[in-house]
Amino acid sequence: MKLLFIIIAILILIISFILLLKGEGKAVKLLNENSKPYENGISTREKVLLNGVEQYIFIVGKNINNPILLFLHGGPGFPELPLACNKGTDKQLEDKFTVCYWEQRGAGLSYTSKEDIKNLTVEEIVDNGIELSDYLRKRFNQEKIYLMGHSWGTFLGIKILWKKPEYFKAYFGIGQISDQTLSESIGYVKLLESAEKKKNNIVLKRLRKININALNFLDIGYLELMYKRWLNKGNIGIQDNQFRYILKVVKDRILFSGYSFLDTFKYIKGMYYSSKYILPLIYDENLMQKYYEFEMPMYFFHGIYDNLVSYELAYDYYEKIKAPRKDFFTFYLSEHSPQVEEAERFTNKIFSLLDKLENNVEDIRDKNEEKYSN
Repeated sequence: MKLLFIIIAILILIISFILLLKGEGKAVKLLNENSKPYENGISTREKVLLNGVEQYIFIVGKNINNPILLFLHGGPGFPELPLACNKGTDKQLEDKFTVCYWEQRGAGLSYTSKEDIKNLTVEEIVDNGIELSDYLRKRFNQEKIYLMGHSWGTFLGIKILWKKPEYFKAYFGIGQISDQTLSESIGYVKLLESAEKKKNNIVLKRLRKININALNFLDIGYLELMYKRWLNKGNIGIQDNQFRYILKVVKDRILFSGYSFLDTFKYIKGMYYSSKYILPLIYDENLMQKYYEFEMPMYFFHGIYDNLVSYELAYDYYEKIKAPRKDFFTFYLSEHSPQVEEAERFTNKIFSLLDKLENNVEDIRDKNEEKYSN
């Protein structure tokens, strides 16, 4: 994991230096077919004060009167608007939502060396998310908003919903976390099986030194192997398409107009320190034990090849959840990010759900969609 991080960081810095002249970070351009801003649209990059701490948000939408969607990025420390701007489809969430992309405390533009990330708690970040949700409700005069989380963002999302259910119309969880400690154990078994099948003796030797039942299981080298496996659907080690993935991540962030050259340094620092100090916090709690009764519709979206966050555990969590409406959508060509890997189908499904929710129509599956869902 350290090697991959160093590779990504070096590539980002080199290319960022070349593109230094692109100037200050600015709002995302959202243009109509005539290459002009949408008459009733919005596109801002701005600072907000959340529980007394300055943080950044991007707000993007084609019609300011559309429903508000707060997007919680993954990582932690991995803001995703650069990926959303380059996901290879004409359809965007911004077509039917006004989307707020929050650069969470300690991440991206919100990173600052003045912040003591070592002592930052999940509850503090959750409270920031609640205050931001309330800010959006009041600013756009909408009683309730939609909430979407990806990976780490789903961990925050569940807690935000639990504390302030009256703020939200519905929840969309992508790569939904439930019991991440058990998820890592399941991933270990899959990684071991894959290494045995491919006769990768180097990885096998390292894996067999790890005691899956040890209290420090997640601290003794497993996560590095886990990260490498995640990048390439069960392959072991650095493969060609892993490098292509890395290059895409680097390219999307470098070309993203929302970041200046100096902002890129903040992004890298936030990614590093969030992974080091905030990521371990998700292993302290099993969401399924407490958070399973909700007042709003709950929808999960999961790639069947996702070994970073267990597909099987996400479905177990879905089965346990009690909500006015719920559904689980399987993406058969995806790993951890179906919103990018199967972007068009993901967006179509979100829009279909939105239409039903806004018009209070029962969730009746289209026959053509049945094969994609459990």
